[in-house]
Amino acid sequence: MKYICKDGIYHDISEIRDLDNFVVSLKIAYYNAISADSFYSMTNRKVIETAGVLRGNNQLPFIIQNDLTNNLRIRDGEISGEISRMFVD
Repeated sequence: MKYICKDGIYHDISEIRDLDNFVVSLKIAYYNAISADSFYSMTNRKVIETAGVLRGNNQLPFIIQNDLTNNLRIRDGEISGEISRMFVD
């Protein structure tokens, strides 16, 4: 599975242990968040836990969280831009 950020950069997220749980928790928070700040608060613990067990690119969960947060800001009209493609198989 890959994650495509707003800037078009592809990130291979297959190295994330318990990937399905990580992706599902982010998606649930993303679709239920009332604001970008609430999404960030809802996902912060999971992102930190996930980053803590990664050996290689431990910044990847934070990159994804920040991109999703920016998508919500775009959705809510706080910033301009296009929403990223997010998770793709």
